[in-house]
Amino acid sequence: MDFEKPAKTYKEQIEIFIKHYKNKYSYPENPPSWMCVEIMYFSQISKIFQNLKSREDRNDIAQDYGLPESIFESWLHTINYVRNICAHHSRLWNRDFQIVPKKYIPKSKKWINSNRMIFGKNKFNTFKTIYFLFR
Repeated sequence: MDFEKPAKTYKEQIEIFIKHYKNKYSYPENPPSWMCVEIMYFSQISKIFQNLKSREDRNDIAQDYGLPESIFESWLHTINYVRNICAHHSRLWNRDFQIVPKKYIPKSKKWINSNRMIFGKNKFNTFKTIYFLFR
C-alpha cells in the first residue's frame, strides 16, 4: 500500500475541517483517524481493511455488516472496481464484470436469497451487493 499517497492528499486538502486542524493543532502532525478516512480514496479504505494484521479486527468490522470477513473483503473489492468503472466514465451496461462479489446467501435476507440469484459476471448481483452494504 502506498502510504505516501494519503499524506500527500492530506497536505493538499482544501476541506474546511482539515484546514481547521492544520491551523489549530501542531501535534499530532496528522489529524485523527476519522478525519483521515473522510479524505481517503475508497481503494485506500479497502486496502486498509485487507491489510489489518488482526483477523479479529477484520471479523469485527465485517460483523457490523452481518457478513463473514472473507465475503466483506470480496465485496469491498467489487465496490471499488465498480466505482472505478464509473469514475473513468466507462459503461456498466452490456458488460461482464471481471471482478465479482463472492457468493453469500444468508437465510435471513430474503431479498438476496432468491432462486434467480446466479452469481457470476452479471451486474445484478454486484448491485445487490452494493445495496446490501449501503442500506
